[in-house]
Amino acid sequence: SVADIVLDPSDDKHIFFQEAGTTHSAIGHGTVEIANIADNVGSAQTIDTFDCTTYQAVKYLIVVEDITNDNYMTTEILLLGDENGSSAANAYMTIYAVLFNDTELGTFGTSTSSNNVSLTYTPTDISGSNSHRVRVVANRIASLSDSGQ
Repeated sequence: SVADIVLDPSDDKHIFFQEAGTTHSAIGHGTVEIANIADNVGSAQTIDTFDCTTYQAVKYLIVVEDITNDNYMTTEILLLGDENGSSAANAYMTIYAVLFNDTELGTFGTSTSSNNVSLTYTPTDISGSNSHRVRVVANRIASLSDSGQ
């Protein structure tokens, strides 16, 4: 129904699933516009950030492409944000599977700042490769707190 599915182009183009005005989940892409990431960058690159007082957990489907060597990697990740009110949020992550056609292209991790939890990607420096592209689909699960969700 139109009242239960809300399209919001102002919020990173998410689709919100609501009941009586209460958001239960949102589906969208990662919050960070991902340009080509040099594989020798040597540090974690943020690919998505969420406020864990708004969205308690996010389930990700991710595809990574090594654009020079036509190598691909995909993974499914569940990330929980635990904001206890007195300090920065904690992040808990489960990686269900990492599939790749030739070589694992990088690793995923987390970082936190205040109520925000970020999913990061660190590319592996692969001989003969230049850069990676990352595509993120995020299914955000709304917080159960009294913060308006």
